[in-house]
Amino acid sequence: MSEEKNGFSGVTFERQDTQVKIETCGYRDIANKLSIHADTKFGTASMGKTFIAVAIMQLIESNKLSFSTTIKEIYNGSLGTIEDNITIHELLTHTSGIQDYFDESIDDDYESLWKEIPNYSIRKNSDILPLFINKVQDNTRRGKFIYNNAGYVLLADIIEKIDSVTFDNFLNENIFKKLNMTNTGYYELDQLPENTASSYIKTKNGSPRSNIYSIDSKGTGAGGCFTTVIDICNFWDGLFSFKIISEESVSEMFKKHAESDDGKYGLGFWLTKDEEYIYMEGSDPGISCISLYNPKLKNIYTSISNYEDNVWQMARDYLVR
Repeated sequence: MSEEKNGFSGVTFERQDTQVKIETCGYRDIANKLSIHADTKFGTASMGKTFIAVAIMQLIESNKLSFSTTIKEIYNGSLGTIEDNITIHELLTHTSGIQDYFDESIDDDYESLWKEIPNYSIRKNSDILPLFINKVQDNTRRGKFIYNNAGYVLLADIIEKIDSVTFDNFLNENIFKKLNMTNTGYYELDQLPENTASSYIKTKNGSPRSNIYSIDSKGTGAGGCFTTVIDICNFWDGLFSFKIISEESVSEMFKKHAESDDGKYGLGFWLTKDEEYIYMEGSDPGISCISLYNPKLKNIYTSISNYEDNVWQMARDYLVR
């Protein structure tokens, strides 16, 4: 299907009682009218934080880190104004209080970041660090759930320091390859592979524009992974088959560790209010996505849009059916 359905451009994936339904709508390339397919790769923004959290759990299982490991033990005072005694657990749960480089609780204009620093210069985690490590810290924030992109940039950078490989290579070797996520990776916007959806921003005059000047040129720990709805299904199934981390670690990730007005939070995952579903989500200019998983029934609902459509309402509609 190439035409948008009810204004939606993207892919939806449902698995109910082992029955799978995939719907594709819209174009991965609007100008050339190239249709979206079930295996089209999409940017997923903050959904990538989930993969970072799983990688950290792998390092904890191998005794290279612990929840109580502090920033000081890794950086030895080289992180500017950030408090040295912040722990891995606080970074995972968005309770570290670090002054973010982009605080979503007070600003929704992600594009404004690039007025002072060009987005094409952001190609690794260390490129982001100067945007927040010397900010004046407000210690009243610590211990509260405040969604924090900077914390996950640090977690990805910590993976690189601990394992001496780039974080995306670590994820590829230890998560994506092991779970048959063959169409998942961190790609640079100026070197996207085939069958990857361009992402479009809705303008006031109704004509779409590309997001290539609006987001980081390559993803970091804060987000930016590209994947498919099929690979997301493989991720859920592999995670709950305990192929990449133990059952004990999986259980720990899906316990409530923090709570905010937006909901309950585990370790890299959100929980619905009734805790029946766990989910991961992401939003950037031109990108919106959400994937829900029911651990008891193994049902999955995933919706990914390359036109910043309201996938959250679609997920709510799914949950009340």
